[in-house]
Amino acid sequence: MCNYWGVKYYVFKDRLSENWTLEEALESRQPDSIKDHQGRGFKTKSAMCSYWGVKEYVFNDRIKDGWSLEEALEGKNPNTVVDHLGKKFDTEKEMWAYWGIKSYIFKDRIKEGWSLEEALTIPYKL
Repeated sequence: MCNYWGVKYYVFKDRLSENWTLEEALESRQPDSIKDHQGRGFKTKSAMCSYWGVKEYVFNDRIKDGWSLEEALEGKNPNTVVDHLGKKFDTEKEMWAYWGIKSYIFKDRIKEGWSLEEALTIPYKL
């Protein structure tokens, strides 16, 4: 059988030991080796990233930073910052700029026990 399909016997046995199907082991095609968060199978991580429109190095960095598979593929930053109204920002700096508050003023107010809303919305007076 292996001779007919042109596959070395030891390669065939290795593939079976890695839970390849008989067809996959004989046809020299790799089974779906990686699945996305929706259960779709891909031959390679590169193919999965391409499908989702994300560069592989970006995906790798996101996973390394602790993002879930879904977050890394769909670009949903798990570290977003949310203000008192539920508006999301990628960083605290963006939130402070949006509300027109200096970072040191915001940080001091939070340390003093101000609510998020108060720290962002009450004008600073000298």
